Amino acid sequence: MTDKQLTEQEKALFAEAMKNVRPLKSSSKILPAIKPKLKNKVKVASTSQTSQIDQQYLPVDLETLALEDWVGIEDKISFYKAGLQHSVIKKLAQGKMPIQSRLDLHQLTVAEAIDQADAFLKNCQQQQIRSALIIHGKGKMSHKPILKNAINVWLRTHPAVLAFHTAQLKHGGSGAIYVLISQASSKVPNAELGCN
Repeated sequence: MTDKQLTEQEKALFAEAMKNVRPLKSSSKILPAIKPKLKNKVKVASTSQTSQIDQQYLPVDLETLALEDWVGIEDKISFYKAGLQHSVIKKLAQGKMPIQSRLDLHQLTVAEAIDQADAFLKNCQQQQIRSALIIHGKGKMSHKPILKNAINVWLRTHPAVLAFHTAQLKHGGSGAIYVLISQASSKVPNAELGCN
């Protein structure tokens, strides 16, 4: 609708409604997106509390990773343990499992990220959280997805991880992964998830 189509009464009403409105100041500053609050948040222990991480699957030595095994910024990553039903893997990859908790590893070193991720996964198991989102970032600031590669290699060896897959765009795309977490070893596997 253009100005010519408005009646004098409509113009007056609009002017009255807008009389105290001030234009926003122009700014080139980009504000970060607001993260949605989740019902279940996992408290991650501090680095000093998690220094006793099981050394059988640490540390990640990226120098031994062959050049052809490195994943790029936009590459998808995926892993699942044998015995997991195809329908569960598909549901995880499509982002159709509810995200019960999330961990953001942006701006951490590889050692800090692995330390935080280990504590996070253990806490998820203790709180019976089965599906989580880990945000590793794309590595654009370093022009190389170092953290993405480290998490990709390390999670494959973690006993709590049943599967992981690159997240859908709405959850971070190639800068995040969905993780399917096993139940604590004292419990019987959940038949609903198809774990053998």
